[in-house]
Amino acid sequence: MQDRSDGPSLLNSKPIPGSASEARLYLRDASGKERYVVVSSPEFTLGRGSINDLPSAAPNVSRRHALIQVRNGRYILKDRKSKHGTFVNGARVEEVELHHGDQIRLGGAQSQILTFSQEDLLRSFDSLKSLPGESLSVRDFKEMGLLMGTILKLNSISVLDDLMDLVMDTAIQITGAERGFIIIKDKEGALRFRCARDAQRQTLDSSYIEASRRVPEEVMQTGARKIITDLGDIPGDVTHSSTIRIGIRSIACVPLRYAPFQEATSSGDEESVDTIGVLYVDSQSTGNLLTDAQLEALETLAKETASAIYSARLHKEYQEKQQLEQELALAQEIQRALLPPPNKILPYVNACSLSLPCRHIGGDYFDYFELEDGRLGFALGDVSGKGVPAALMAAKIQGILSAQTFGDLPLPSVIAKVNGILTERRIECTFATFFFGILDSEGNCTYTNAGHIPPIAVKRDGSMTEMVQGGTVLGLFAGLQYDSETVQMSPGDHLVLFTDGVLEAHNSSGEQYGKARVLSILRKYAGSSASQMLEQLNQDLGAFYADAPQHDDITIMVLGFKE
Repeated sequence: MQDRSDGPSLLNSKPIPGSASEARLYLRDASGKERYVVVSSPEFTLGRGSINDLPSAAPNVSRRHALIQVRNGRYILKDRKSKHGTFVNGARVEEVELHHGDQIRLGGAQSQILTFSQEDLLRSFDSLKSLPGESLSVRDFKEMGLLMGTILKLNSISVLDDLMDLVMDTAIQITGAERGFIIIKDKEGALRFRCARDAQRQTLDSSYIEASRRVPEEVMQTGARKIITDLGDIPGDVTHSSTIRIGIRSIACVPLRYAPFQEATSSGDEESVDTIGVLYVDSQSTGNLLTDAQLEALETLAKETASAIYSARLHKEYQEKQQLEQELALAQEIQRALLPPPNKILPYVNACSLSLPCRHIGGDYFDYFELEDGRLGFALGDVSGKGVPAALMAAKIQGILSAQTFGDLPLPSVIAKVNGILTERRIECTFATFFFGILDSEGNCTYTNAGHIPPIAVKRDGSMTEMVQGGTVLGLFAGLQYDSETVQMSPGDHLVLFTDGVLEAHNSSGEQYGKARVLSILRKYAGSSASQMLEQLNQDLGAFYADAPQHDDITIMVLGFKE
């Protein structure tokens, strides 16, 4: 992204036939300054978020809104089925060839204007200006040729170290320096050596920069260039004595500064500019780094380098995010495979469940167990926390339960045994609320509730009771004892189990779904089948929170006895 002058706009100029040109999109930031971004081939994407070549945070812009394809020198703008549309010169388009001066809007009439340009590249450089307080007019054609050649290559180099070498070699050529290096600020704000080269394009050891740290650190702190034409002309200054001792007499150091793309609607009056490092060159001769053309070319190179480094970092973050997304998607498939099919049908009972993790994977758990004598065991749990740690704990509980023999021990003893294993091999800061029930063909349901939200026993007439007997949560305290209770179910009765994600589901106003709404749905559909009751509860819950993002997993299980 480049700053543009506040003078006459380059968009009023026309391309020079037969000249070297490149396509650009011009826009104005929050402070009114004109900027541009180069349209790279073969595809240049526009949309919300950093995955795009030109990202936007505007509410009417879709995640994958539009793209520009380069076909035999022609630039084709294509809408990517965006919700609010793509407009060129006021008309909504699906696909159109762009021409010099076309005005593009993403998402409607109130969105920011992007102006398409194919102006002459030389004219573009002649009109460039840098950040406020600095001038930029590249007049020397030798330096400009080197500069242009390097800038055109920056976006095509995918390896950051190769990019640094190219920049450093170009900086040394432009200035006539003998050595130079680049220092980059890492994520923690510390300065890290990245590249040092000499005039013979040889890589230098990092020890070279130790005697020359004062100037780069000062430039990094102030964000302003530092030019010293003769270190020996600074009377009484001993701060550069170590640099002088190794023969250095003149220094030029410029900041690598980048102004991230901002929407016109962004708050704040001042432009945000980030200094991400410095570009440093030096010489054993005095006055070699004096000419305006050399220094201005160096600053232009520094700004383009900062933009390329920033883009490379975004690309790396995007790749890492994509890899993480793929790994989480695989984990989601594994978790789904570990859970049973949502429906379980026996001659005397119909059971159905649904589980909606708030992230790719979650800590809610449900399962069915076919026991001896045709009995059905059913379980539902909710692990503290979310994401991967909670999912691992849920998988651990499932594995422990699968290894138990429910016919040999009373249910409270089984749950106490599960708790003992979890506390003995505890995953730090995790515990689980848990409910386990066993239902037979006569309607006898024996259960233990380990700190879980009480399931609801729903009679055909709509009367309801809570199933609370049991003990505390699993995985926190060893040596606990649990109780159980047996309730009698009649034909047409239902058991409804759910996690706290149901009660705490909230809408865009922050209002929670709550227990009263759950009971109202259960009472209304008490005479329905288990699958209908689950469907109605899920529909009412979904209509309540609509598009509001949820912060907890949602799991529901409904069992209908002899429906």
